[in-house]
Amino acid sequence: MENNIYANLNFADSLSDFKEDVTKLLELKNIEEWSGRIVKEKEETIRQAALVLAGQCIAILLHKLSQSESAHQTAINQTKGWWHTDTQRHGYTKREILTVGNVIVNLKLPYVVQKREKKRRKNLLMLDSVLC
Repeated sequence: MENNIYANLNFADSLSDFKEDVTKLLELKNIEEWSGRIVKEKEETIRQAALVLAGQCIAILLHKLSQSESAHQTAINQTKGWWHTDTQRHGYTKREILTVGNVIVNLKLPYVVQKREKKRRKNLLMLDSVLC
């Protein structure tokens, strides 16, 4: 099982890490000693590095979306039909998302809840009936 990698939200750094990892694999040294197994190992390592880079890019995209007020407003507008009359925005919650390449990105996302006014009203009515 692969270890998880925390997202680096800087594209240039992610690209630099990828370039550094893959450049070594592209060197054609001691080709006489190569076998199908060595080529396959290099291919798998390149593929894993590419998945990590893709995961870093997805993490950057998700992070930018989570920070965008325009994206939040669009999400609210597109989901309003699902809301109940007693639904309201409640704040933000932290979520950890695992992308391809085992890249983890921490996001702060808005969420909604249903108001509890109905329950409070029932309790007030019960108190009124007890007091009377």
